[in-house]
Amino acid sequence: MQLFNTAIDSPWVLAAVVITVTVAAWTDWHSWRIPNVLVAASMTASMMLALFEPESIGIRSCLLGGMTGLAVFMPLYVLKGMAAGDVKLLGVVGLYVGPAMVIDIAILSCLIGGVWALVLIDLRSGFGPVSWLVLRYKTSRCARQTVSAKSQSEIIPYGVVIAAGTLSSIALAR
Repeated sequence: MQLFNTAIDSPWVLAAVVITVTVAAWTDWHSWRIPNVLVAASMTASMMLALFEPESIGIRSCLLGGMTGLAVFMPLYVLKGMAAGDVKLLGVVGLYVGPAMVIDIAILSCLIGGVWALVLIDLRSGFGPVSWLVLRYKTSRCARQTVSAKSQSEIIPYGVVIAAGTLSSIALAR
């Protein structure tokens, strides 16, 4: 297993992937969508960097990373546990970082998403340690309304989770 021993060498690739996941997180947080135009533009940029940036991972690793990213989250999309934009976002991240690092990012994203889901379940039930803290600071009613306003399938804007996993993986690899 290749956990956290790859790094992004090119500052251009680093900037592009950080911008991509930041914009995706922001749009997913605000509109529950990751725009296809963002995914397409970033996909194009990643392949151009792979072809022309000397410090990039190269086109072979770029394409393998993209396919790996898509393959990792595709079963969740098929089972209706994740939206297509989230799968495409991880595929684009894979285009930038390659197959080994995209698996690290997927693992971190799943861990972060799991913790987020547990906190939301706790807030929804109103009986766990997080709920107790929220109740103590008199904001639980607002937090519960926010959680219950979305349907069960839309509890977490996963673009935010993928961004957190990507940025964490980059930081841990340095």
